[in-house]
Amino acid sequence: MSSSLREVVSVMWIRMAVAFLFLSAPLPMLFAQVSPGSKAPGVEALKYTLAKSFEESGDYENAVRAFEELHRLHPENLVYFEGLQRAYLRVKLYDHAAGLIRDRLAASPNDVNLMGMLGTVLYRAGKEKEAFEEWNRAIAVSPRNQSTYRIISGYLIENRLFERSTELYLRARRESGDASLFADDLGYLYSALLRFGDATSEYVGLLLRDPNQLGFVESRIASYTNRPEALAAALQVAHEMARDHASDLSLQYLLGWLYMEGKQYDEAFEVSRAIDRLTNREGAEVFSFAERTLHEKAYEPARRAYRLVIDDHPKSNLRPQALFGYARAVEELAAAADSGAGREPARDVRESNANASEAVGYYEQVVSEFPNTEFAAQSLYRT
Repeated sequence: MSSSLREVVSVMWIRMAVAFLFLSAPLPMLFAQVSPGSKAPGVEALKYTLAKSFEESGDYENAVRAFEELHRLHPENLVYFEGLQRAYLRVKLYDHAAGLIRDRLAASPNDVNLMGMLGTVLYRAGKEKEAFEEWNRAIAVSPRNQSTYRIISGYLIENRLFERSTELYLRARRESGDASLFADDLGYLYSALLRFGDATSEYVGLLLRDPNQLGFVESRIASYTNRPEALAAALQVAHEMARDHASDLSLQYLLGWLYMEGKQYDEAFEVSRAIDRLTNREGAEVFSFAERTLHEKAYEPARRAYRLVIDDHPKSNLRPQALFGYARAVEELAAAADSGAGREPARDVRESNANASEAVGYYEQVVSEFPNTEFAAQSLYRT
């Protein structure tokens, strides 16, 4: 017998054994309650295992039977309640699901989570008016509590009611008087609704309040910048905000990052220069831009940036790297010119077109000015 067949037979025997216990055991009080997931022996634990097995395999009708039995045993058990609730929804027994939740609400009438759950059941049963009434009733329990809005919004999102969720968060802002409340949540919802400008506005607002959120904000915006229209909308918002807050470094960094995302290197170069001036970094920001564009094979913008560092900051400790980077960019531009002219690729930089002589000159300058450096060694290799 093959190993895979043995596994199938083994699973079948386990299922049959557990099913036998489920159908035959009267479950008297001699069995102590065993919590789900416990390794202790007990019929109840086996029944829970079977219920989960039915649910995970898509056999929801039997899952209903199994969880109903468990729920009858311990109606106070939240795990059994939630399992039965899920199973009822799967087989569309909405009245049963609603009744189950209402029984629990009778003991906890102000439980916002239960109200949200009941709203979902009613919504899926086609009773939209009653569903929204239930969700609004939940909000009324604690209209100034942020958690209340987040819980109910979660149920709205679960039912793909993104516009309604957005309205709910805006309502929370009005109730609290805090215009920055739920910025991250609203940013996510706006992007889901393809309202990319609004999404970016929320994230930019988050950044204005806490510049340390730059990495987080970039990661959020990056989720939609692969769409040209989204990138354009994000750039428009970031450009306007950076213009209105010209001294805000985090906004300048965000704008520069967005330009790089869109391969708009000329604009990104200007932003890097602005950041360099704001931070007095003596060309370090421009050098970082040059390094990134060289890596992205945008050789002309890289050449310009290296040139600026060389000319404007002759005493910078980045000078050897800038000279070498400039030579590399010029070499690559010369090679591209050769390729465009239909010439065979050169074996080394000296055999390339006349423009490559500039690269050779800069490689030689690196060797002359910084003879005992890694960049001198690389320059010698390239010439």
